[in-house]
Amino acid sequence: MKKRTWYIGACLLLTCLMNVDGYSQISQMRRFHAGILVGFGLPKMPYSHFRMPISVEGGAALNFRFANKWLIQVDGYGLHTFSLGSASDLEGELQFDLAWVSFELMRSMRGLLRNENFIVAGIGRYHLSQQFDNDKDNLNTMGISLGVADWRHWQRWSMVSEIRWHLLFKPSPKPQVLTVTFGILL
Repeated sequence: MKKRTWYIGACLLLTCLMNVDGYSQISQMRRFHAGILVGFGLPKMPYSHFRMPISVEGGAALNFRFANKWLIQVDGYGLHTFSLGSASDLEGELQFDLAWVSFELMRSMRGLLRNENFIVAGIGRYHLSQQFDNDKDNLNTMGISLGVADWRHWQRWSMVSEIRWHLLFKPSPKPQVLTVTFGILL
């Protein structure tokens, strides 16, 4: 399970970082971007008898370019996990839902033609709703996120793809989620 998560993450990271030349002139004209994004998540679950669950996520983001290569992003997302069943004979219902608002600092790297690549680092407030059988956790916690983003610019809008790893500070076996999102920036 760990190898597959790392393999998927490494492949997606390589895809985002393949463009290493030039810099987009279109993005420098605009200071603000607003966007809507959807995607999927791969949570690392503390329950070993479950297969790797798949999650769907959706959210919105606001970006402000305050320097040539630096951006501030504020975003909010929601993530819902679908249990894919048990890997053993143990029966149990698993629920893992997450909602967060985060603040990120983005550093632009070089991109090819109309692409612009970013390194993303952020901190956020997460609300976790986790339930296994009758054991239910509802808590608010802080967390960090690290990742990469790729923007493909056109004249009036941009496509964005993003990979981020999230680490929550609570509960005790600190939950982690790898998210992959795609969307449109206006």
